[in-house]
Amino acid sequence: MNHFARRRADIKGAPTVEQLREWIDDPRPMGLSKEAQNLIILLSAAQSNLRIYRHGGPWESATIQSLPDDCELRAVELPAVERWETALQLASRILGVTGSRLLNAPNLATFAGNIKTRVAEVRGALQTFHRRLQERLSKLQMTLDASDRMKSATMAVRLLDRLAAADAAGVVDTLCTAEIATSETAMGQCVGSARELTNALDDAGWRLIEMLPGMAAAQQSAAQAILTELRQALCADEHAVALQPAVAVAGARATRLVEQAMTAPVSLPVAPSAPVPAPIPVRGADRVTAAGSRGQEPQLVAETEPSRRTAVLQGEESHLSPAAVRELLTTLEARLRTGQTLQCTIRWSISGEAQQ
Repeated sequence: MNHFARRRADIKGAPTVEQLREWIDDPRPMGLSKEAQNLIILLSAAQSNLRIYRHGGPWESATIQSLPDDCELRAVELPAVERWETALQLASRILGVTGSRLLNAPNLATFAGNIKTRVAEVRGALQTFHRRLQERLSKLQMTLDASDRMKSATMAVRLLDRLAAADAAGVVDTLCTAEIATSETAMGQCVGSARELTNALDDAGWRLIEMLPGMAAAQQSAAQAILTELRQALCADEHAVALQPAVAVAGARATRLVEQAMTAPVSLPVAPSAPVPAPIPVRGADRVTAAGSRGQEPQLVAETEPSRRTAVLQGEESHLSPAAVRELLTTLEARLRTGQTLQCTIRWSISGEAQQ
């Protein structure tokens, strides 16, 4: 192997596999098969921290059976051992990717490749979870900075964005400079469970949960208790409070509360009647009844004001898709029980992009 090192020092740039084959037979032919030459070259590359490139990029298909002559062996700058250890630890905890503790060019290349593959697999799901969490927090009028879960998701998104943009050589540095706002464990749960967490935030129970602030005064105490517990779950990281069970419980409690409000007797207060005015005399005061007798003209009596109904459930939705409209109407229809004196008032507006 020292023979190759001396010969590399005599040339400019990276040597090719073809050149290394010539060096094997220098100063005298060795009579080795191509497979034996390939083995020597691959061992030399591993021991000397060289990486095989072809057509300008890393060539991962090099084997003892196949090592094209036009491949180049380029020197790889290895990170410090301490940074390598840190990168391995963070990759395992946040991304679930492991690597060999032995620091050399092949292991570094394999590790970086596995990181890039993992990022491509989970990045989209993580971004979706991050957006949905932000929407739910805003709907419940929560401050984003007050939620550890939101902080963890935000830092995880930023890290994966940086890893996606980094080249193989920059993966270790990107991991070592990752911003950890909460904990590596919390970020790892956001990454590893992004799809499941998004499903929890898309649970059908959210439709009723978002109606809780508009409940009548009689149900407000119970509604606020449900919202308080749910807000606590949204603020906490997943390892502290599991999101899916918390949403399921809140949705079930919200359903029961709405059903109770719908089945409770509805108070219909009637406005006090206005004083009844004196009868207004009409010329020809007598009139003939259907029986032919004479009777008095009917008196004019002031009507009472229409009765006012008490709202037992109210809410507001905006920017709904056609599917969301159908879902909302189905939910409201299920609450209007047959035989109850309940009515539903709907105000609607359909908007779209202006035509040029």
